[in-house]
Amino acid sequence: MIIFEADMTKKWLENAEFVLLCFLAVMLPILEAPKNLALVLILIVWLTRWLVFKPYNLRRPDALEFTLLWLLLAAAVSTAINWPSLGQFKGLKDTLFSVIVCLAVSRGNLSARRRYLLAAMVAFGVFIGLVWAGIDVLLGTRRYLEFNSAGVVTQSSIYLGVALVMSFGIAFAGTSRDAVVPESGLQRTLWWFATVVMLLGLIAMASRGAILAVATVCFIIFLLHRSLKVLLGGLFAFVIAFSITQMLPSKFNSARFLEKTHQLAQTGQIDLNDSVRLDMWRIGIAQFAQGGSPIFGIGPRNFQTITPSKLAFDTPLTYNYDRLDHAHNLFITKLVEEGIFGLAALLLLLGQVSVSLFRDWRTGKRLNWQWYGALGAVGVPSVAGLFNTPWYREHALLAMLLFGLYFSSRSD
Repeated sequence: MIIFEADMTKKWLENAEFVLLCFLAVMLPILEAPKNLALVLILIVWLTRWLVFKPYNLRRPDALEFTLLWLLLAAAVSTAINWPSLGQFKGLKDTLFSVIVCLAVSRGNLSARRRYLLAAMVAFGVFIGLVWAGIDVLLGTRRYLEFNSAGVVTQSSIYLGVALVMSFGIAFAGTSRDAVVPESGLQRTLWWFATVVMLLGLIAMASRGAILAVATVCFIIFLLHRSLKVLLGGLFAFVIAFSITQMLPSKFNSARFLEKTHQLAQTGQIDLNDSVRLDMWRIGIAQFAQGGSPIFGIGPRNFQTITPSKLAFDTPLTYNYDRLDHAHNLFITKLVEEGIFGLAALLLLLGQVSVSLFRDWRTGKRLNWQWYGALGAVGVPSVAGLFNTPWYREHALLAMLLFGLYFSSRSD
């Protein structure tokens, strides 16, 4: 009787964890408070399952677990060494939740159908977020098309770009290889429709970094498939999407992508945002070289504590900055905030995913939609992150969730 009740409790917790993950996937781009509540509950349920129903043993962590533990350790050590700090526990909390989400998905023994449902919840959340954002723009409450709870437009566009590649992967590769049956023509059509809507949203957001990142991932897919059909189809989709978004009301500001590109081509001069970006790169590199904290950094979310006037520059900065946010570069920000130790952990994670993707492509195995999702999750933030946002907030959580889905599919 006791064993039966224990099995029932274990099954209930597994189901509860999956429901919470689906809820999180929907809430990530749209509502802050429910998202945070879901993360806390996932952490509690996961710890309960791990401590109570998985007997503790001293086995060596596998490659993924080792990398995730390194990420968490880097954030914890950097936070402790630099305590007290302005960033407090924000960076450590971000890393903890992203690690738990990845572990919960990758080690949750999810069936193929549950993985598919989780991806559907991601797409559903994106669709709600785009509709909400469009209404906000039309009502004048937002200047740009951006999600309610996924950061400013540059960060929202990275989130959308990751989801776009995942949606394309499901539409392109299908779900039959994962035994998600039946796979109807309507189901495939809906995913192509979702992909088109996301592409339109991405171009309407007009973030150059995210558009370049998605285009880069698409080019990689073309190189791997060596299919002229894939290349021409992708180019045609981009051209049509650009044409449609240029017909949107002027409130959407979707023409600024072409305007900035045209300005750079005509004058050879960068705009204000690009000047700020270059200054942030210089500030970050100078802080790392002169700040005296190269191993563990100045602490997660503490880039804002840097005082540029205390750093030496060969040529003066373009502007005087009263407030900093991040280095406008994923890797420089990580290097400054968590040092060589933290950057090495992140590079190991991205490298591990990339190597696994390459091996699966080379052997022709597991080229399913989860493979495409992980490709987008590693490619879009990495390329767009060269020019903008660090590895945190909602797009990092989404990437870690997709990493978890990919490694979960590899264990089938």
